[in-house]
Amino acid sequence: MSTVSVRIPIGAEGTCPRCKQMDATQKVSVITHAFANALTPAEFEAISFSRSRGEITDWASPRGTLWEIVTKQLALPERPVKPWSLRFAMTSQRDQWLFAIVLFALSFFLFSRLPLPDVVRLFAPFIITFGTVGGLGSYGRKKQKEYDTELIAWGAIKSKWSGLRYCARDNIVFIIGQELVLQPDQVQAFLKSH
Repeated sequence: MSTVSVRIPIGAEGTCPRCKQMDATQKVSVITHAFANALTPAEFEAISFSRSRGEITDWASPRGTLWEIVTKQLALPERPVKPWSLRFAMTSQRDQWLFAIVLFALSFFLFSRLPLPDVVRLFAPFIITFGTVGGLGSYGRKKQKEYDTELIAWGAIKSKWSGLRYCARDNIVFIIGQELVLQPDQVQAFLKSH
């Protein structure tokens, strides 16, 4: 079994509300960052706790045990990804006008070649152009608004997450100055609650 040394300074991040000690506490963000940057999945056979010299070191226990599980439970949820449809939806007026000009020219060229009454050949390109641009523009604005709402919600989750502290002695998560105490498996539900 391999061991990986991940050094996380502990003891400076608040008093645990359960054990009333500071020597085994750390910000959740520091712990998850240390694991994400120091351990590859193959090395994630982590973990035993050593408080010597104020550091968590010499991680060594079978895969799937406490630290791997706890680190996943404490992780910040993924930032929302901009939907692929927004990359193609026209949200700016400049893009809409450019698309409208190209679409109008193509539809005008197409309808001028067809054996249709003059009124249809004249108005069809306008109807097709403005209907398409209006529909795509409103779709793009709707999707952009949904994405912005998700991004704001994620920002609130990140703000909550950055205030969390973890006590390795008691295996609990807490916020300094609050009586709230969570088990690691309750963190994701807490972050998503309002």
